[in-house]
Amino acid sequence: MAGYTTPWRTAPSSAETIATTMDSAVFLDRRYRTAGAARWKGTLPTIRVPNILVGPTRTRYRAAEVLLAVGILSPGSRRTDRVTKFFEYADAGIEHYWLIDLDKPTSLAAYHLIGRDYELVTEQSGTVTVNVAGTPVTIDLAALTSSRAP
Repeated sequence: MAGYTTPWRTAPSSAETIATTMDSAVFLDRRYRTAGAARWKGTLPTIRVPNILVGPTRTRYRAAEVLLAVGILSPGSRRTDRVTKFFEYADAGIEHYWLIDLDKPTSLAAYHLIGRDYELVTEQSGTVTVNVAGTPVTIDLAALTSSRAP
């Protein structure tokens, strides 16, 4: 589902439309410019593809443009999402990072960047509301897995 987007606004009065996207690339290296990696000289940039990303409507992002990166934990991604991406995203300046664990009970750990480190905002299951850039975002975590077979 590359490039899937769902538009929303940063706040009711905001004119800037941002999108929730899946399978979009984030260039974590601060030297990256929007001209793209094809013109990159020297060491290639670090690129990550979060499960869900919130930022301006496009498919490639500089880390500074990303409002929220979401990782959905799986057996093969737990260490990468909890350790590697956690530190890479903080170092790149991504303001919000969420980890969703689909193991029962489905839970969300939401982090907010304070200085150069993430601080845990909440770790909950059930229905969770988290403030992202002044906008409350509510997620029914149980609904994420309600259609899955037991």
